[in-house]
Amino acid sequence: FDTLRSMSVELRQICFPDSLNGYCCGYGGIMKTTDKGLHWDFTSAKNDYYRAMSWTDALHGVAAGYGGSIIRTNDGGNSWQTIRDGNNFLLKKIHLLAIACNHTHYCVAVGEGGITLLSDNDGSTWIELKSFTSTDLYGVSFRDEATCFLCGDGGHLFQLNL
Repeated sequence: FDTLRSMSVELRQICFPDSLNGYCCGYGGIMKTTDKGLHWDFTSAKNDYYRAMSWTDALHGVAAGYGGSIIRTNDGGNSWQTIRDGNNFLLKKIHLLAIACNHTHYCVAVGEGGITLLSDNDGSTWIELKSFTSTDLYGVSFRDEATCFLCGDGGHLFQLNL
């Protein structure tokens, strides 16, 4: 193994939507590489502990933060649009832990206490689904374009049909 970079911040997820472009998220921001991972630079994403990302290609991605923020980009992370500001004290306090998008414009974000958010427009807007569990949800993945699986604490596994 080669150590490419070592920092004093925690990193949580890494994604390569193609062979050149990669993204890494963690405490305080999101980094990007455009040279197969040889060099990494911070993007303008900030102000949350980003726990998860989902990329449909090298240009289109969404990220979820532990503080409840959701951000998205349509230009490969050169700019980020804040969809939900987790620092806004007027919003319900939630802790997001995972996010996934499919290629038919659906995205699902999950977190502590069973919070489940759904977007049907590539993460531009979100609705909170009716609570079906109080279990902390740590993972989400699309099996196909209409079926999503959620997993969480205590070995819980849920199926969400869109």
